This record gives sequence, C-alpha cells and structure tokens, in this order.
Amino acid sequence: KTDKGTFETPNVMLTLNAYLPMVLKEYAKLILPQRGQILVTEPLPKFVRGPCYLTKFLCYFRQLPTGNILIGGFRNHSLATENTAQDQTTEIIQTELLKFVRETFTQGAAAKVAYQWSGIMGFTPDDHMMIGKAHGQNTGRDGVYLMAGCGGHGMGLSFHAAKVLVGSVFGKPVPDYLDIQRFQI
Repeated sequence: KTDKGTFETPNVMLTLNAYLPMVLKEYAKLILPQRGQILVTEPLPKFVRGPCYLTKFLCYFRQLPTGNILIGGFRNHSLATENTAQDQTTEIIQTELLKFVRETFTQGAAAKVAYQWSGIMGFTPDDHMMIGKAHGQNTGRDGVYLMAGCGGHGMGLSFHAAKVLVGSVFGKPVPDYLDIQRFQI
C-alpha cells in the first residue's frame, strides 16, 4: 500500500542477499552475512596494469585511472569481527589493507588513505547462490521467490541470476546447484 494506492501482485521477488534473514528469519542458517572492507589510497604514480586477486592474501586490488589504489579483502585477519551484518569499517582490517599497500609496493610506501567503506555480502553453506520459490508454500508464502547468497560476487552474478529468477516465476527450472530447494529449512 502506498500513498498512490494499493497494489496487488501474485508474485514477489526478494533479492536481499545478506539481508534476507532480516525479512525471513528461517533463512538465518542458510544466508551467512560477511562484511567486506575497501580502502582507496590517495593517487600514486601508475604501476598496476590491471585488476589483481591474490588468493595467498585473500585480497584484491586495482589502480584507478586517477592513480588511486583500490584494495579490499583481508576478512581472514579477523573472522570473528567480519562475520556480521554491521556495515562499518574496523581498524584491524583497514590497518591490514593499508599495511599491504605500503609494504608490498615501492610506489605505495607512503600511501595515504583517501576513502574507506564496507559492504555486507551473503554466503550460503555451499558457496552457491540460492534462487527460486521460497520454502513454505501453502503457508502464506505462495508466489514468493528469492535470490540470495551471492558470495561476494553479486555485481558479476546478479544479471544472469536475475534471468534465472524471473524464469523460475514463469515455471522454468533453476539449475540444481542454484535451486533454493537443495536446502532444507
């Protein structure tokens, strides 16, 4: 219901990722929030040619056209604090991000922070998204469809996942590894 009137629809799609358990509490054991943090330095001389991901350090970085280094990751340095839906930066992770830039790159030895932020990602127990009709049909949830658990790759996966979600509304099968019904509630 809005100030413009009441709208009715036979189907609703909830694409809340990490925040799904805040709306549908029964998904709290299936969608695990994890905080990711980013740091951007002040501009540095150009030295990074493309995006990089270092599995050894669980971090990723790239140099922006302006010369700034954008770096994120290092959740593994404090899993106890990063297993959360609290959207804020922490000193421990931000310190590790800046330390990595300063100690790894000659050009970054005196790097200063320009920006920092965090975001919340949603993970499933098997690290694959879950897409499809919500559990609990015939209990007031008929027509509720979900997409969640992007595992930190929502920007890259969501466009295709949205097609799968819409297809499921119209009766198309969801691939087994993405089908929400693979989990029991």
